[in-house]
Amino acid sequence: MRHSAHGNGYAEPQIVNSIEGTFPQIRDGFRKIAAERIRYITGTTDWVSDDDVKWDDFVYGNRLALISIAGKDLRCTIKCHFQLEEFVTAPDQADALKTFDLLREFLNLCAGGLKIIFQTSELTTGISLPIVTSGYDEIVFSESYRGARLFDYFRLTSGKKSLVVTLVIEPGSERVVEQLRKFVNADVPSSDDVEFL
Repeated sequence: MRHSAHGNGYAEPQIVNSIEGTFPQIRDGFRKIAAERIRYITGTTDWVSDDDVKWDDFVYGNRLALISIAGKDLRCTIKCHFQLEEFVTAPDQADALKTFDLLREFLNLCAGGLKIIFQTSELTTGISLPIVTSGYDEIVFSESYRGARLFDYFRLTSGKKSLVVTLVIEPGSERVVEQLRKFVNADVPSSDDVEFL
């Protein structure tokens, strides 16, 4: 089925195909940003990025934090799936709220790093407020992500704690594709370069 870049938010298949040569560099840059940011925000250096995972290797958490980055003919969504029980020792509401705040801040920093990547490509974007909710929507929409959008997923772990991070990039025009091609071996910003939002 052919998806339109207008109306339902999907990118045209030929646009997705033409950007595949650029996306691995953006993907690798973003994975580096995410691993660096979670270590920075938690003050824990033992977080590791498990990049060599397959789609069905893990179970998505029952909680979901997400943030959006958007510009002209470009839309991105970063999601962070987690199990609240891995982050709190007891069903305490205050501890749960601290976890939600931490992951909102984590997404703010990730989005800020990705925004700098887009600035390297001379693309102007804005960042939404992060939200935390419940659900397993990645399971429901995974086929459409893989079929019509640029999609990446990986896992960050620290002891018993685990975060499944997904990134969706939707280029809406060939102009955006050309701009993204400018991101070639660009320096990935460090946490010190991105302020808390």
